[in-house]
Amino acid sequence: MDSRVFNESGEPTLLFVMGFGNRLDGENERWFLDRLTGAGYRVRAIQLPTNIADFDRAYRGPVQRIHDEDPPAGVLSHSLGGLVTAFLETSAPQVFLSPWWGIYEGKVSAWERWLVPRLPIRAPVLPIKTRRDELGAHLPDEAWESIPKRISPAFITEIYRAQQRRPPVGADAVVFASLEDTIVSLQAIGEAVSATQTMLYEGGHQLFSAAGRQEAVAEVLAVLPAGSEGGKSI
Repeated sequence: MDSRVFNESGEPTLLFVMGFGNRLDGENERWFLDRLTGAGYRVRAIQLPTNIADFDRAYRGPVQRIHDEDPPAGVLSHSLGGLVTAFLETSAPQVFLSPWWGIYEGKVSAWERWLVPRLPIRAPVLPIKTRRDELGAHLPDEAWESIPKRISPAFITEIYRAQQRRPPVGADAVVFASLEDTIVSLQAIGEAVSATQTMLYEGGHQLFSAAGRQEAVAEVLAVLPAGSEGGKSI
C-alpha cells in the first residue's frame, strides 16, 4: 500500500483513500489533489493494491494505522476506498465519492455470485466488465490503459464479504453519487444513507473524471472541514 502527503504545510489534514486502479501519479487523481491542496489542505492520499486475498490484513488494518499515525480532520474516499473507510474507527467526518458498498446489479449474474466464492484462486483470471465510458468523460488514455482488466476470485470474494459486513454509516457522513453510475450499486448507497446525506453529480463513476467534475469538486470542497483557503476554491 502506497501513501504520499501533498502540500505538507497545508491545514487541516485530509485523508484521501483512492479507488480500485487509482494511482498517486494518475493525471485525473493529481487534478483532483491539486484542487484539494489549492483549497489549503494537507492531503495524505492512499493508493490501494488491486489484488488482495484478505480485506482486513491488506486494506482495513493498514489504512487504520495510517489514520492513527497521522490523524485527519476529515476523511475523503472514492469507490473501493469508500468500502475500506466505512470500517475506519475515526471521529473525523467522512465524505464518500461513489462508495463501493454493493456491486451494480447488472454486472454480476446469479451463477457468478454462487460460483466465484467457491473458487479459491488468487491469480487475476476473471475479466473485469467495466467499460471506459462508465468511468467518466475526462478519463485519459493512460489511466484507462493502466487499470487492471482482470481480477482474482479471491479478491472479489473478499469484497463481497466486506460489503455484507460493512458497519452502519454515520449520520453525519456525506455521499456523492451519480445516477449514471453502473459500477457501484445505487441501491446499496440508498439503503446505507438518507436522501439528505446524498449529493448527486453529473457524469460517470469517477467524480474527478466526470463530465461535471468542476461543479462536483466545488460541492465536495463545500462539505469538507474548512481548509486554510476556506475550502471553496477550485
